Amino acid sequence: MAKYRKFNFKWLRLLFIIILCVGIAFRVTNIDKKVYWHDEAYTSLRIAGYTMKEFSQGAYAHRDSSIKYLQTFQRFKPGSQLKDTIHSLAIEDSQHPPLYYVLLRFWVKLFGNSITIIRSLSILFSFLVFPCLYWLCLELFQSSLIAWMAIALLAVSPVHVLFAQEARQYALWTVTILGSSAALLRAIRLNQTRIWIVYAFALATSFYTFFLSGLVAVGHGVYVFIIEKFRLSKRAIAYLLSSGLSLLLFTPWILSLIQNYSMFQMTTGWTNNALPADIFSRRWLLNIGHVFFDLGLEKDPEFLIVYFLVLLLIVYAFYFTIRHAPLRIWLFIITLMAATTLPLLIPDIIKGGQRSIVPRYLFPGYLSIQLAVAYLLSQKISQSRLLSRRIWQAIATLLILAGIISCTLSSQANTWWIKEISYSNPQVASFLNRANNPLIVSTNGCINNGNLLSLSYLLEPKVRLRLVDIAPLKEIPQNSGDIFIYGDCTEPVRDSLIKNKYKIEPILPYLWQLKSGEGN
Repeated sequence: MAKYRKFNFKWLRLLFIIILCVGIAFRVTNIDKKVYWHDEAYTSLRIAGYTMKEFSQGAYAHRDSSIKYLQTFQRFKPGSQLKDTIHSLAIEDSQHPPLYYVLLRFWVKLFGNSITIIRSLSILFSFLVFPCLYWLCLELFQSSLIAWMAIALLAVSPVHVLFAQEARQYALWTVTILGSSAALLRAIRLNQTRIWIVYAFALATSFYTFFLSGLVAVGHGVYVFIIEKFRLSKRAIAYLLSSGLSLLLFTPWILSLIQNYSMFQMTTGWTNNALPADIFSRRWLLNIGHVFFDLGLEKDPEFLIVYFLVLLLIVYAFYFTIRHAPLRIWLFIITLMAATTLPLLIPDIIKGGQRSIVPRYLFPGYLSIQLAVAYLLSQKISQSRLLSRRIWQAIATLLILAGIISCTLSSQANTWWIKEISYSNPQVASFLNRANNPLIVSTNGCINNGNLLSLSYLLEPKVRLRLVDIAPLKEIPQNSGDIFIYGDCTEPVRDSLIKNKYKIEPILPYLWQLKSGEGN
């Protein structure tokens, strides 16, 4: 039986390598095809050395702007230096530490400013996820089979592939979560000073990548002290010194965050907005299911049963891991999940909000899910009776195929749910580009500037802009072309237009057409 399993694993490993290659192919396919959305436009703004204040002052000072003029804020600011990028983040968006943006600035300086180049850095970081995941699995499970199973699941995971193609820091964050976690487990196992130092720098790197790394560090701390039975042992002391060093290295950004805390609250304030219970629970179900399955058909009720089945599999995987794995294994998976999910979920439930349904906040939880499912499938496939083994092989095959089909569909689309408020921009741009001598009119405060920058990538030069700094909108240029109102806050604009005997007709999300006539 041992020879049979060894021979079988050789073929499994070959299959896993093929799946890994498929996952890599998905990450590099059509990377410039999807809309360069709101958040990515902000990425370009930051690495260019601009602040949003500078953009607003420039764009709205030039009342009759052009698409070409908006795009200047997506290119390097004349004379800008690295400190301008860091300063822009510190004073306006301190929830995003500077490491990824600094690296991307150098990357763009070297290779160019195209969408393909900008997104390619995230893709390279997504490749580093695989060796880091393999290392973590070897430290946690001491099993190459489980490591390869986890790699196969992550390679074609729809949510990981989608974020791998984003000009944001989440692929790098995944690398730092896995790397710091593997370093922690190795440091606990060997208890050598040099490994604890590696852990400290890995954790500091994670801090400088995304602010929610603090929750990952909390999970690590809980794990260490439970393993050490809440004693101040040599390992516990070494952990405290290492984590203290990582916090010391991160102190400059902590001070910056404190100094600009009001802006931090403003930029993250939208997460406090409560959602109806049915929408909240639906989003939770979809976010979990997207680890393995994502056809972009979430609005179709019949597909919710698939997500519910995936949820049942995940729940069973956690139960099986807790029931059968040693304490040091299941405790690590559970603490990583709980420490990074509960602090987001509990305030949502008690006070209302949507922190826990933001997919990019959930990557530690996604990794916990994949580790538990990889352990479940590997154990069932290698140790079960023949009939049970065949059933679980079929389940593993279905999960992989679901991921491949999902990634195939999303790779051919020009937009996807991940683009959020910019989801409809390709459709909006296509409509405007076909219009007769189109003019976009809007006011500051009634338009999302990031979404406007996103739209500028898709519009033809013939589309003109009239951006007014203060509502209400009173001046409407008289011309023979089509005039449109663009924005996500139309009431002040609508009221002023009705008073001036205009009417607006809704066309697409965030887009209304202005027509002469009696107000209604």
